[in-house]
Amino acid sequence: MTEFVNTVIHHDKIPLSPSYGSVVPLNNGRLVWVWGEGRGRPEDRVHANYSDDQGQTWSDPEPLLLQGGETMPCLFGTHLLRLPSGDLGLVQMISSGQQTFHRSRDEGKTWSEGVQINPSGTTAFAAHDVCIVLKSGRILVPVFSHI
Repeated sequence: MTEFVNTVIHHDKIPLSPSYGSVVPLNNGRLVWVWGEGRGRPEDRVHANYSDDQGQTWSDPEPLLLQGGETMPCLFGTHLLRLPSGDLGLVQMISSGQQTFHRSRDEGKTWSEGVQINPSGTTAFAAHDVCIVLKSGRILVPVFSHI
């Protein structure tokens, strides 16, 4: 029999407007929920909340950090992936229609600078949390664009 648990993260833990978040289990058993502020402003950032009890309760939000110590910018649409190497991958929209990929080799403590994944001059919008890693290791990011 499947047990369903209704967990709500109260707004006092998320004072901003989380947009299109993504959850993955970490190697230590914790869950991480990563989300962008989603307000469409240049100062918007990516945040993470952690759960040590399989999603029953969640930590206060913490900003994700790039390897140089800066906070990671984000518009919205975060997509977490466990890569074949064991690293974490993050696909996100950094500005209107610009998708970037970041890698974490330390379970999300720090992240690489973003690499743009759609061609310059194009606009791409990813559907919510649908990125997958194929058996070959290739990352598939379904997107749509306005022509």
